[in-house]
Amino acid sequence: MDLASSRRLGAAAMRLIWALAGGCPEAVLEANFPPRHPDTRLRLESLAATVVEVHCRCPPAEAARRYAERAPGAHAVHVVHELRPEAVAQYDRPLGYGTVITVDTILNRSAWASSRPASPVAPGRVQRVGNGFDARHSSRWTGGMTTSQDALLPGTQRALLHRIAVAQSEGRAPSLVAAVVRGGQAVWHGARSSVDGHAPDENVQYRIGSITKTFTAVLVMRLRDEGVLDLSDPLDKHLPGTGVREATIAELLAHTSGVAAESPGPWWERTPGSLRPELADVLGEQPLLHPAGRLHHYSNTGYTLLGALVEELRGAPWEEVLRREILEPLGLHRTTPQPEAPYAGGWAVHPWADALLPEPMEDLGRMASAGQLWSTTGDLAKFAVFLARGDERVLGAESVREMRTPAAPAEAPDVVDGVTYGLGMQLHARGGHLLFGHSGSLPGFLANLTISLEDDVAAVVLANCTSGPSLGAVGDDLVRIVAEAEPRIPEPWRPLREVDPAVLELAGQWYWGTGAFGLRVTADGHISLGPLTGGGRGSRFRPNGDGTWTGLEDYYAGELLRPVRRPDGSLSHLDLGSFVFTRQPYDPEAPVPGGVDPQGWRGIK
Repeated sequence: MDLASSRRLGAAAMRLIWALAGGCPEAVLEANFPPRHPDTRLRLESLAATVVEVHCRCPPAEAARRYAERAPGAHAVHVVHELRPEAVAQYDRPLGYGTVITVDTILNRSAWASSRPASPVAPGRVQRVGNGFDARHSSRWTGGMTTSQDALLPGTQRALLHRIAVAQSEGRAPSLVAAVVRGGQAVWHGARSSVDGHAPDENVQYRIGSITKTFTAVLVMRLRDEGVLDLSDPLDKHLPGTGVREATIAELLAHTSGVAAESPGPWWERTPGSLRPELADVLGEQPLLHPAGRLHHYSNTGYTLLGALVEELRGAPWEEVLRREILEPLGLHRTTPQPEAPYAGGWAVHPWADALLPEPMEDLGRMASAGQLWSTTGDLAKFAVFLARGDERVLGAESVREMRTPAAPAEAPDVVDGVTYGLGMQLHARGGHLLFGHSGSLPGFLANLTISLEDDVAAVVLANCTSGPSLGAVGDDLVRIVAEAEPRIPEPWRPLREVDPAVLELAGQWYWGTGAFGLRVTADGHISLGPLTGGGRGSRFRPNGDGTWTGLEDYYAGELLRPVRRPDGSLSHLDLGSFVFTRQPYDPEAPVPGGVDPQGWRGIK
């Protein structure tokens, strides 16, 4: 049958109600998505006589006939049903390739109501929706599932589930959910809950706190890429009158602007944003505490200023710009400024007793760009893929790479711990691997997003408690578990398609002074230059089309490498940012800076 579970089904959409009879424990439905979606197979797991709802566009009679051919004895009944606009707009979206779907999931996808109760939710439960269904997986769900055809091994899945189970139990979290991404796909989701049979799925919202800052940073980087601003611009150039004087946009992104960490007055995370209606209310009388650019000083008020900058330059509220420029293009339909059912309630856990206290869920108002958002493990898994690879619809790969490049001076303890900050991203080293992402917290909630580019693995961890489990450590461990148990399989080696003799001539051994370097020509059309022994500076270089090359990494990033030839056309040396690389150590035939002693190499008598 042709499933068209797109966000806009149109008037021709029908609701088919499948009644599985005759003891058929499962049915396999073939689905051909529209051209923009890949072919897929949806597996519906159900007991006999369970009612399942599926939206489709195919003629009902044809659907029934094809279904009966595949599952003899099953009975298909169809009814024409007008879908609620909000259901189509918010919840009826394409299903991923190879997705495993339980009956409860489909019922909830097709029947979620847009309204939500205002009363707090029980700990470990998710908010009930207006039609009476619990928007969660069936109580048969065991707390770990795969969501990709490229599933993790059972042993890896058990290790992941064990890690989050320990975190939820020892950290005393009412509920804890996690997801793992590998190769650009969500490959595992797990959850633990204090209420039996109510484990949240990947569609349940939690508040993500300061992970919101990374979204705000992406909006600012988009403005830079469009030429609207430069990161070296003082904020006052675009948003005058804030009192932060010479602080630049880059310094605000990297928390090095010297702006105060918090707003004056009552604790802003537990009080209504209406208490701080203007920027002046957020900044106070002395917003600057440190000289700009000298110190990494984490600042919620700094990201409030960046949100105001986005509003000023876009001429629209931060929430609207976010939805239009990030959430919609990336398909993050469950990431919202306000909670939308199903969502978890926030709780404080008594430090000396196993008791709970509901936390208020305040609208942060002016400070929304620093920590307002609600999201899900499913949406943050998609966001992790974007932060690792970029997406030209939102922000290209080079700009995303720039965001995860260290941009803040580290304090001595940070140097020891291998922790620093980029432009809207936290960076740290664990076990020789560079990890990046962001953490978040607000009263009642903890959140963490951790990405390893080297391993092509990311982890999302969310909990609904004010304090308790260290989600940063959990995220690191989830990435490590997958990376160690199932190491990334490298791409097959492939030779060059064409060999350019002039480029091939560059390959081989070179010397910078007496230091031996090797230059390789790679199949992607780049060259790499690095030391043959010990430590030293190295980089990949991309061709410029005129015989020169530009460095891509580390010390030589942006530097020009120029092969220099003699009058007869033979290769003399390489000039790299004024450094001369020769075929022999201190080659007397090359223009070595400072010259070479005419007596040449010698011994000691």
